[in-house]
Amino acid sequence: MKKLMISMCCLALLSTSCGSDDDGDDGLSCSEATQNTVTALTNFTNSESEPGSYEDLCNAYKLALQQQKEACGDSSGTIQSIIDGLGDCVDDVSTNEENN
Repeated sequence: MKKLMISMCCLALLSTSCGSDDDGDDGLSCSEATQNTVTALTNFTNSESEPGSYEDLCNAYKLALQQQKEACGDSSGTIQSIIDGLGDCVDDVSTNEENN
């Protein structure tokens, strides 16, 4: 019973995050765009271990989010909020270190 509940929750989460699997304007399906976002987020999260890569990985993550928004929709505004929160992808930490 517990496995059934977990499976149902995962299925609900996937269908909610993907909406439909119709191709967006760039030809990506919702599931492809979502997977690209997960990959870009993983790379962006690991940007701290790669000096000088923050801006490129942040922009790649923003692009993946924009493609996911286009392919899947964003009725709750969550994806747009994440995009807005990333700002202009300038790494304030490295900028402050260079100015000191």
